[in-house]
Amino acid sequence: MILERLIDIICEELGLEEEIGEETVIGDLIDDDIEVQELIIAIENEFGAELGCGSDVTVGELADLLES
Repeated sequence: MILERLIDIICEELGLEEEIGEETVIGDLIDDDIEVQELIIAIENEFGAELGCGSDVTVGELADLLES
């Protein structure tokens, strides 16, 4: 499932041990715009997609973008 893989990638990229969910806002995990963009690029590379979003997006919204 895309959501599960997306959560795995985010946790791996950010070195998170804690569980995150669909409602988690990316900006709550990272406060540096460059790091947000690096995370988005890693996700885009993994899924072969172009997301073009910022730090105000939730994990669930990212999953929805990847599914469409």
